Amino acid sequence: MGRVVRAPYKHAQNTGGIVAGVRRVATQGVPREYLEIEKEPEENAVIEPAPLRVVQMTPPIEATLRILLNSVPYLIGAAVVRQPAVGDAVAAEVGRMPWLHDRRLLSLQLPDETLPANRAVILDWPVPYQAEWVGVPPRLLISRLVTHDRTVGILLGTLVTRQQISAQAREALDLSCELIAAAVGSDSLMTFAALPEQQQEQPRRLVVLADEPESEPESQPRAEEPDQPVDARDEQDERDRQVVEEVARAIAELDDARSIGRVLRDAATAIAGVDGFSVSLFNSVRREVAYRYKVVGSDPDSAEIGRQAVDDGPDCYATRRDRRWHAFVREIGVRGPEGVQARKISVLQYPLVSADEIIGVATLQVFGEGGFSDHATRLVARVVDAATERLAA
Repeated sequence: MGRVVRAPYKHAQNTGGIVAGVRRVATQGVPREYLEIEKEPEENAVIEPAPLRVVQMTPPIEATLRILLNSVPYLIGAAVVRQPAVGDAVAAEVGRMPWLHDRRLLSLQLPDETLPANRAVILDWPVPYQAEWVGVPPRLLISRLVTHDRTVGILLGTLVTRQQISAQAREALDLSCELIAAAVGSDSLMTFAALPEQQQEQPRRLVVLADEPESEPESQPRAEEPDQPVDARDEQDERDRQVVEEVARAIAELDDARSIGRVLRDAATAIAGVDGFSVSLFNSVRREVAYRYKVVGSDPDSAEIGRQAVDDGPDCYATRRDRRWHAFVREIGVRGPEGVQARKISVLQYPLVSADEIIGVATLQVFGEGGFSDHATRLVARVVDAATERLAA
């Protein structure tokens, strides 16, 4: 007969509060003849700690490119080429990119008036023969990435359609260009700061060696000191500010909740890499959800997040006023080859507050119980705040 073992408390990572839970695991008896490990006395038993699992974080540029491919139909590849080249010319590459075989595109120096800033243009460009492309030739999607009035790179994309891009896809494409430009700009600053001092540009100094007495020279202006390396924290703060400003600019002219929700989803996915996102808006009179915008990933496991909904109504815990956000871990059942299996989901909810009234809740979900980083949690909160007034209008 099995016995019940009470597992230790396990705390979910969250910056808005700590949620604890108790798990009960039932173990079945095993015949004595199958036991190969000698039992130690209970007082001498040593509990080995669980091994630490480290998951490599996707770089911001690559993460935004993946969001771009999911947002624009018939876009099967995208890459970013730095301008001017710092180190490797290709900053990130996702999907099929035959254009990287064309050296003209890798060393392209575009004047400011050639292409509009952070707006994509579609061209009929010859496919390099080195790509060995089979089938109907694709079209080249190209955009000049600009941040702080400075061109930092070129976005290249592979489009396999002759149809016009829809307004929704164009909106997602323009927003992605702005986010990629901000990421490439900050990446270029960090790359320059990491170069050895002898490779960085130093101010030139004039040295005069006199062989005979000369009159006293006039006072010369003091040479400028070399630029100090870019502080990583200041650079991150500047990048975060750019992201918030770009989101606010993208939703400034939008007047429907669906379009605003789409912008929030793209920004949240680029920042935190979520597997599910939703925004619910309340009817204050009837105390119910009047509108809900919800998007999940395309894989089967992510679809279960949408089918097994989380509470985001007017009476959910996130609508209380004791914290800026609410983080917790929930469990859903995912059907697999061996039957239904339990999966942990980290949930992060933000109340939408306008005029001292909660008008809705934004919900982010990601597989695993590791939760969201402190930086991602606070940056998404700033993005949600920037969009709340437009949702309340």
